[in-house]
Amino acid sequence: MAWPKIKNIIILMLLVTNLCLLAFVGWREIRDWQLQDKALEQAVSFLAERGIQVDERIVPRSAELPPMGMERDLEEEQTLAAALLGDGLTREERSGEGERGLLQCHSSGEFWADFQSGAFPVPEGAEMAEHALETMELLHFQGEVVSSAGNAQDGSVTLRQLWNGVPVLPCRATLVYEGGELKRIEEGRRLTGTPQTTAGTPITATTALMRFYAGLSERMDICSEVREIEIAYTLSNALGGPISLIPVWHITTDTEIYELNTLDGSLAAAGAEETERTEQ
Repeated sequence: MAWPKIKNIIILMLLVTNLCLLAFVGWREIRDWQLQDKALEQAVSFLAERGIQVDERIVPRSAELPPMGMERDLEEEQTLAAALLGDGLTREERSGEGERGLLQCHSSGEFWADFQSGAFPVPEGAEMAEHALETMELLHFQGEVVSSAGNAQDGSVTLRQLWNGVPVLPCRATLVYEGGELKRIEEGRRLTGTPQTTAGTPITATTALMRFYAGLSERMDICSEVREIEIAYTLSNALGGPISLIPVWHITTDTEIYELNTLDGSLAAAGAEETERTEQ
């Protein structure tokens, strides 16, 4: 048999083998998804039998948000302070002062700022919330509006920080407006560096639901409906040490708001500011 024919036969055999392997992998993935869906359906039914209604459509199909770690970046902090405060920046241990005002930062990420008159006027026709979002981008704070009151003449906007589109629950800031301009930033907290993925294996969505029920039982809490589940991060850090971004489910029920750690399955009540935001 001529070599070209043999070569074509070999190529055809390899192609068929690869197609078979691809089909097998695809079948395995479909089967895994079917098993996960079945397990999730059973978990939802388990909760319903115990008086807790959960719409399966609001349950994230995966709890696998990776854990992150972060070190404070003082060099970046100084660069951002200069971007916010303008020329003539002078630095002390925790604060910086420039032509636009004063900014004070802490290792935990907490910060506040006061601005000079005319430093950050709201352009004519612009929305207060839009101005707040654009201003916070100077601090690399990619945010979303969680509440707004009044207008640029006398009002405030509270923003929540996002990391890769995922809310970081404790990181927020309230921007206060008076006389058509930004006057100060209150109760601020932001990421102090660039998060990097760390070791840790998230639990599955089904396990997360079962851990939620177990956590309610341990706390002797009662609820009859889960109204919303949001994938988010919370923060944890030892004094003076690196900050950890812990993946959680932010769960709103008819009686309480919880954070379910999707690494170890532990359940805790959400912070007071989260409860306040949901009740608005």
